[in-house]
Amino acid sequence: MKILVVDDESDICEFLVEFLQDHNFTASSINNPSMAEDYINNNQFDLVIIDYHMPKLSGLEIIAKTKQQNKKTKFVLMSGNALDVSKTNSSKIELADGVLEKPFDCDSLVSYLENIYNNK
Repeated sequence: MKILVVDDESDICEFLVEFLQDHNFTASSINNPSMAEDYINNNQFDLVIIDYHMPKLSGLEIIAKTKQQNKKTKFVLMSGNALDVSKTNSSKIELADGVLEKPFDCDSLVSYLENIYNNK
């Protein structure tokens, strides 16, 4: 599975990419939300893990702009504040195929992502 991590915090990007690669995924990251839309549209990913709170563009805004062109790509919204995500307009939240609350349990992350991906 080819996975992209989008988060403005480079430490989180680096950690997740290394973790995913250690678990036999092809993983890369981008930590500039302004460049994420073009990067997603110009590359093919099976799954995108994207932070909800980022400067200039939220993860949901990026999903909304890229989902139409990337219909086979699964999007997982990552947030440190699940309450903020739950307050978001429900029609927008439905753009995400899953929500991952930070901090998350690394032991269950792999199976969670596989379940999201396989739920086509």
